[in-house]
Amino acid sequence: QPAIPRDLNLERLADWAVETKLNDRRTAWQAIQRVPAGETIAFTASGDQTHIGWRADPTRRMRLKTDDAYVAAATDLLKTVIAPRTRASGPLAADVTGGLDSALVAVLAAQVIAPAHLGTVTALPTPGDPLTVAANAYASEADAVAALHRHAPGLVALPVSTDPADRVLDDERFFTLTGMPLRPGHNIGWLQPTYAAVKAAGGRVVLTGLSGNLSLSWDGLEGIGDHLRAGRVWPLWRDARSFGLEALWLNSGRQMLPEAWARWRHRRRGGTGQPWLDFAPLRPEFAAEAGIDGRIAARGYTSDFRYPGSSRAVRAGLFDVRQAISDQFSALRDYTGVEMRHPMNDPRFIDFCLALPVDQFLRKGVTRWLARRVAAPYLPAAQCAERRTGAQFPE
Repeated sequence: QPAIPRDLNLERLADWAVETKLNDRRTAWQAIQRVPAGETIAFTASGDQTHIGWRADPTRRMRLKTDDAYVAAATDLLKTVIAPRTRASGPLAADVTGGLDSALVAVLAAQVIAPAHLGTVTALPTPGDPLTVAANAYASEADAVAALHRHAPGLVALPVSTDPADRVLDDERFFTLTGMPLRPGHNIGWLQPTYAAVKAAGGRVVLTGLSGNLSLSWDGLEGIGDHLRAGRVWPLWRDARSFGLEALWLNSGRQMLPEAWARWRHRRRGGTGQPWLDFAPLRPEFAAEAGIDGRIAARGYTSDFRYPGSSRAVRAGLFDVRQAISDQFSALRDYTGVEMRHPMNDPRFIDFCLALPVDQFLRKGVTRWLARRVAAPYLPAAQCAERRTGAQFPE
């Protein structure tokens, strides 16, 4: 529309540069606003009216009688949210890794569409590239995914290119479609060959495990801080023995330190007292003019992006941000020709997982305890027991 001004919203661009974790109506242009996921807007003669249909609620609680009851309830609900997402006019596919979430979604979806097979796609590093990953990670999903296919005969692997040239994205076109910067561009490019593989097989829909790490397979470590805040000495001592004092510090004590500590620590290390400037490509003068500090604080975070609140509040806030990137996935559909569906991002599943006790996710030194038990009947034992994570785009 030529009549709409094209003046840039510099504050919103600054927020993207800093990743202030805001889910709001602003776009890159001052005259254009977005309707966030979970909301509707109605234009009437008396003005516009906004209705918020859903927001993650960290105050809900659910208590069941036994540990097995939690597993049964989570499994039943996961099957419920997966089933309608398997409807497609062509062959259905799933993005699969060695992790619990995507693999579990794929196996359960394959059961829904049987006797048809479910195509799977996996992004893998280019053969021969030298790779260095952290001690708690692995560089390639190939072995784990191969074991999954042997375990679940309803899955069929689709050929995916590992040529780096196939991972290059058109940044300008992506911005035109989304109205937002391409972040993280390398991760999105890393997955581009998987979308091409789905299209080559005649498919237009791919299932993912997005949001699983905040819902079903949350590791529970931030819950250690909940024990400290509530004065629960025994669970705190038990987790400290299991994970060590460093984990206790990172997931509880450090989270509760005040904002003044973050700024003091940054200055002591030669910084400006604004830790987020270390990774944001902004001039300090512009950041001050844009009011970045105030919006980070309004969101409830410290300037080094710690969240002093409960683990449920942290996850609820991150779910809110995850809904904000729904626009990006919609644009990816236009860009790639493939629609991504995320069963674990279903509001019903999110509300369920947020309401569960922390000890369902972290028990006697075992992280992701709930997900491991839910996955046990469906995935290889080694995959259910894996403590490492796959390194996305390890090159």
